[in-house]
Amino acid sequence: MSTSISISTSAAAAHAHTHARVHYGVSPASCVAMVHVRDSHSSYVAFASVDAVQLFRIGPAFDHVQSLRPPPSFASFDSAAPSLHVSALAGHASNGNIAVALSDGRLLVYSPEYSLPIGAGIGGAMGVSSWALSYQSTLARPATSLAWAKETLLVADTHSIAAYSSTTNWSQTWAIKCAPDAPIIVLAPSPDNHCLASMSMDDCLVKVWVSSTGGPITSAPPRAHSFFYLPHPQPVTSVSWRRTKSQRVLLANCTDGVARVWKWSPKLKLFLLTVAIDPQTVLEDVGLAPSSCFWLGAEAIAPHPQPSVYLSNSASEKMVRTDPELAELVKEYDELVMSGESNGTVLVWGIRNLSRQTGDTSAALVKVVPNCFRPEHFATLACPHTVQFAFNTSLEHLLLLGASAQGTLSCLSVNIAGQSAFWTEAGKWFEA
Repeated sequence: MSTSISISTSAAAAHAHTHARVHYGVSPASCVAMVHVRDSHSSYVAFASVDAVQLFRIGPAFDHVQSLRPPPSFASFDSAAPSLHVSALAGHASNGNIAVALSDGRLLVYSPEYSLPIGAGIGGAMGVSSWALSYQSTLARPATSLAWAKETLLVADTHSIAAYSSTTNWSQTWAIKCAPDAPIIVLAPSPDNHCLASMSMDDCLVKVWVSSTGGPITSAPPRAHSFFYLPHPQPVTSVSWRRTKSQRVLLANCTDGVARVWKWSPKLKLFLLTVAIDPQTVLEDVGLAPSSCFWLGAEAIAPHPQPSVYLSNSASEKMVRTDPELAELVKEYDELVMSGESNGTVLVWGIRNLSRQTGDTSAALVKVVPNCFRPEHFATLACPHTVQFAFNTSLEHLLLLGASAQGTLSCLSVNIAGQSAFWTEAGKWFEA
């Protein structure tokens, strides 16, 4: 029997709070990244503003932390040189490193510096004080996409994908040649580091790279890569991996509004299309813009003993934890997927039998949540390859961050706690 997540509209309205700020000069939507510093239990959002990177702490006030500006180059003094801008950006998932690619071909890495907060006393915890330039090089061509895979930085340009290892003084460990007429705009390494999904603009094919040796793709020797094509009927707009190392499952969104789930078959040694989710089949409104689906992470919905530090300024600030009844409720599904529609509705889908290698995989609509966000914020989801998540496993709290093609950076947060507390916040942070 299908279960559903209860929703209290009044509770959602009571908890809703909008963060509104204006910032000018936001670069194209592809230059947005989440940055996490595990040592200091803090998360940040970084976005490009012309030739600089603006860094904000994710918290109740979204405080501006620092502006990262590239060091001057010879071209800086040449009035005839093209204007400098950030072409790609990537934030590390744990060590706080920020990789920045510039239009003049430079590749920069900024690393966090730590200091003891004032008044912390002897034995106090060190905190991040600022970011400093730790590495700089010049590429043959400006990078079009960046991604971190543990301690390896993946760099794509108009001709290739290359891997640079921070453990070997940023030496290039391998490079793969790509079609020069299709610049890669998205690099997505799998959680187990064994696959790398890439996509180009207006491309109907997702390419998934694997190591011919069967090991992690980042440590594969040169010329030891093969790939699979995942075909789609219309151009792919985003790809994302399920957040588990025990299984390789890829979610791909298309311009036709259908989200397709591809699962790796160890027996057949290829990716199989296992389920397709079409939000348009359950909506009564005709003519809605195609939406995109995103993993919610059902495996993380469970009570945890430690206090949450997500969206907090310090580790001492406690937040509501996941309700045990909700954790029991979602056990029927291996995974949850969310889609935000252009009329402000959020759809929650449950996927059954996703973790098994046998049996049919199916998707069921778990809940329709109307009026979750303002329709004008849907522009953020219209560029789904820029949408990113910050996720805390001690609290079912999801932060969805994205940027529109018009240079507007927006945030949508979802908190599932208790029997009637599926609520959202929608806030336009910065507007160019």
